[in-house]
Amino acid sequence: MADSDESSFWFNGYTLNLAALGLTVIALIMLLVSVNSNSWMTAYDDGEDYLFGLSEYGESERYRSYFESYDDDECTYLFPDDECNEASSAGTVGMIFLWVAILAITSSLVLLCLNNFGVYESNFAMISAFSCGGLAICGAIVWVIMFPEIEGLEDEGLGLGSSFYFTLIGGLFSISSGFCLLQSHKTIEPIWANVPTTVSHFTGFNQGILSRVSLGLVVGAVLVMLLSMFSNSWMTFSEDETELSFGLSEAEVSTEDGQRAIYDLSDPSCDEECGDAATAGTTGLIFLWLAVLSGIASIILICLNRSEMFESNYGMIAAFVCGGLAIIGVIIWAIIFPDMFEDIEGNLGISFYAVIYGGLLSIACGVIELKFIALDDV
Repeated sequence: MADSDESSFWFNGYTLNLAALGLTVIALIMLLVSVNSNSWMTAYDDGEDYLFGLSEYGESERYRSYFESYDDDECTYLFPDDECNEASSAGTVGMIFLWVAILAITSSLVLLCLNNFGVYESNFAMISAFSCGGLAICGAIVWVIMFPEIEGLEDEGLGLGSSFYFTLIGGLFSISSGFCLLQSHKTIEPIWANVPTTVSHFTGFNQGILSRVSLGLVVGAVLVMLLSMFSNSWMTFSEDETELSFGLSEAEVSTEDGQRAIYDLSDPSCDEECGDAATAGTTGLIFLWLAVLSGIASIILICLNRSEMFESNYGMIAAFVCGGLAIIGVIIWAIIFPDMFEDIEGNLGISFYAVIYGGLLSIACGVIELKFIALDDV
């Protein structure tokens, strides 16, 4: 009987808490994706997708997409009269609800962690989870009610898009997290009381400040590279109120009045220079993916080495490889990238420099690990 009570206590205290943590993280990710997506309402017509988001709308084809802000003076070809203002108002209200919901679920995640570590015990994590779910669902419903009717797209299957349903599901996940916290029994000691000791042993944080800096450098390097790979700020051209930005796989044209267009560099109808830009991007992506994989391998191997589960120098080597591949990759990309315009000078964007910075961070990690090896040999 005692074993049964202990098992029930473990399930209610630990399993439900872990479920609440997972649901909270998933809800946060889903809401962040939804608020930045243009798939709140969609229609399809002979190869073209009509997309409506919270702040802009547009058309999307296989190789190119066009978007326009609801606040643009030329917002007329799908919205007659003052319906653009109605769509803009609906999007603004929806975004307010969603950003407050995102703030609430982020607070819930922080408070849940503080509670599990025993730093600050409260029920605010549960309250924040319920608040987030209610705000997200209410925001989506209010947006649907306020959004104007679009004439002429009924035959193209106009209907609510994936982002709307993502928001509803994210809200339900957040409410489920609140119920898990409500049903979980209070434990005798903080649930994650032993986690810091375990993590410190596995990562080597108990071996001094340099051990923490070293691991932080390579983790930061990997994150910087991942963010840069999917950015369109590798090369920029500006003229008057128009800006042309190139990424590794696509180009984006944007104007100050909220209009923007995205072009896939692999478009067969694009000219030869587009093909050279696509080749440069593919080469850069290959190098960066190899660098990211090396960085992840470095993190794992360094942790295994410090926990004495697998002692080796491979973590240090992988850190050097990660930094070298990243820096070589961006240099090769810059060399291959074509001169697009004769009268407009292009400028290397923030993503280019971010990857170089990430590569240097990874190399710095390798240098610190080399110092650890030297100290161990003494």
